[in-house]
Amino acid sequence: MRGLLRNFILGLIGFCTAAVAEAEPRVLSLEECMQIAQDSNFQIKQARQEIERQKGILKSTIGELFPQVVASGTVTQTDKNRIPTVMGQRFGQETVWDAGVSINQDLYTGGRNYASVQREKLLLEAAEWEYRSALNTVLADVQSRYYGVLLARESIDVQEELVRLREESLKSEEAKFQAGSVSRFNVLRAEVALANSRAPLIRARNDFRIAREELKRSLGLESKQEETPDVAGNFSFSPVIVQLEDSLSKAQQQRPELKRLELVREAAKKGIQIQQSQYYPNFLAYVGYGVQGARFGGAARTEGWEAGLQGQWNVFDSFRTQGAVEAARSAFESSRISLSQVKQAVDIEVRRAFSSLQEAQELADASRMVVEQAKESVRLAQARFEVGAATQLDVLESQVALTEARTNEVTALHNYNLALLQLRRAVGELSIVNTDKAAKTAPVAGKK
Repeated sequence: MRGLLRNFILGLIGFCTAAVAEAEPRVLSLEECMQIAQDSNFQIKQARQEIERQKGILKSTIGELFPQVVASGTVTQTDKNRIPTVMGQRFGQETVWDAGVSINQDLYTGGRNYASVQREKLLLEAAEWEYRSALNTVLADVQSRYYGVLLARESIDVQEELVRLREESLKSEEAKFQAGSVSRFNVLRAEVALANSRAPLIRARNDFRIAREELKRSLGLESKQEETPDVAGNFSFSPVIVQLEDSLSKAQQQRPELKRLELVREAAKKGIQIQQSQYYPNFLAYVGYGVQGARFGGAARTEGWEAGLQGQWNVFDSFRTQGAVEAARSAFESSRISLSQVKQAVDIEVRRAFSSLQEAQELADASRMVVEQAKESVRLAQARFEVGAATQLDVLESQVALTEARTNEVTALHNYNLALLQLRRAVGELSIVNTDKAAKTAPVAGKK
């Protein structure tokens, strides 16, 4: 019986251990997060579907250049009372049918078909650049959320360290109170300080949970079906050398928004040609073969082939073509203005990101030295307090200063990585064609 009970308990413990292991969140690296986003993010999925849609439009437009094979047929049943008769002779059949097949080929459309194909090719390429634009935006957002999780986790460590220091101070004061070397006031002050340090820790843990949920949303994971992930890694700092003029030049060459708008502008120019084609005549060649049932009595049927050339020219269409051409020219001018506007916006974005990176780098440099000084200050304050050369308030203030210094350091490292990320996004580096390589070389902490 004891053996059975022991086996049952061991099995229960094993089951609970497995359940806890299964409940542990999935830990992702930055590279894994970026890869998941490329596969699952909704914005990227939509951009892929836009490419597929444009491919279908291009295929349909190219089809206008080739012959069209059309099969047709009709069957008509007429009430015999509606068939005219002359002197008792009925002129017509109650059932009339015909069938045929024809091949039609546009010979000349004023350049409309060719210009349409060229326009759709440009729009397909524009859709591909739109996909890269979405990739640039999404990957930047994913990295930003990733850094947010790291910041929240580091903030928890900072607050836990403060709580640990306050707990040690409380234990020390309680021991001194028991020995009669300090008053009850010192113990109460240490208890209050410890209680006050727990509230920031609770907020930091809540921020960590929220940051993970934001990362999950950015990755495109289903809210209910996928577990909320955790991240691997931590912040480090290695300054990089970036030239403003080089960044501005790269942005004008690499930003997918600019590439897309350049293609949209060229497509709008083709739109003018398409509308102007209505000024010219259209010519169509056709050849066909048909079969027709007897129409005026008898069982005979007729069949044979026919071929011809058909032309059409709208000599006057009440200025509809003129209005369409003017609208197309306005669309072209609008696309040109949009391109100039975005070029200017990209230039300002790069300059702002470059300035933010410089500021973040300087702050990160300064914060590291302050932390070392704050640690030494806590050690000295505690040592002086032990020998009666400092007050308890001095110790508490030094602990607060250390927490503030560490918080500033973590925030500075986060802001540095974020600033470097924003510069890379502004330059368009996250939208490089080889996205796997771009993800693997993305710096987690500003490394060269």
